[in-house]
Amino acid sequence: MMLSNYSFIKKAPSLLILIGLLIFGFSNLCFAEQKIVKTTGSCAIVGMTPDQASYLAKQRARSAAIEKAAGVSVSSSTLVTNGKVAANFIKSFSYGFIIAEKVKWLPISQHQVADNPPIPVYGVELTSTVITNPKKTHLGLKAKLNKSVFKYGEKSFITVSSRKRAEVAIFNITADNKVIMLFPQDYDSKNVISQSATLLFPRPESGMELTMVTMDGHKHDAEGFMIAAMHTNEQISWLDCFIPNEQYDFCSFFKKYSKVAHLSEDKVLPYEVYF
Repeated sequence: MMLSNYSFIKKAPSLLILIGLLIFGFSNLCFAEQKIVKTTGSCAIVGMTPDQASYLAKQRARSAAIEKAAGVSVSSSTLVTNGKVAANFIKSFSYGFIIAEKVKWLPISQHQVADNPPIPVYGVELTSTVITNPKKTHLGLKAKLNKSVFKYGEKSFITVSSRKRAEVAIFNITADNKVIMLFPQDYDSKNVISQSATLLFPRPESGMELTMVTMDGHKHDAEGFMIAAMHTNEQISWLDCFIPNEQYDFCSFFKKYSKVAHLSEDKVLPYEVYF
């Protein structure tokens, strides 16, 4: 995904806000349920690069960790062979947060169907620290992406609504193990939606576009948008918590998000992009 035609200036939160977030965070983590689980994930190198296969194997193991810790089931597949299955795994990120992980790569194995040539398979074992059953605020959040499958260069847009007045943030879970806050931005910080009103991102009048692209050298990627809403009565905002366009690694992002998750409601919208 690429957000075109924008500029921004990074702003650090004030010391008082930062101290408040730390107090909120430590308090929340003390009451949250944490579990350490061990899972495996694997991906066959079919129509993808080796780095894609390793990434998807890790995402499968992460999804399995959240499912195991939270007691939910998103997908029964254990071997990733296509992006659609991988995109479905991203849905599990709403049920728990991985805040730390230890990675152990397994020896490359082979997968063979009938008389077809064997296919190399990447495998990984993760030991994950998962926050499960996170307490969340119920705001009646609804979010929809205009499509779930995109061709390279197509435009996307997201519609968001809430039954209660709320402050909205939109994050991108990318195919290179990063999470980025796309909205609000310095050029568009009007992220409060009124009761039952609809927010369209990007706004038509902003001149911005969400152009869907694959990573360099990839023919296909599976990613996701995470939409989060916080009640406007709270004393902090999304811009206090995250820096626009900053590339947070997976665990660092969810560790930060877990500190304010009890104040918010979120939805994950997976999608695929084909070159």
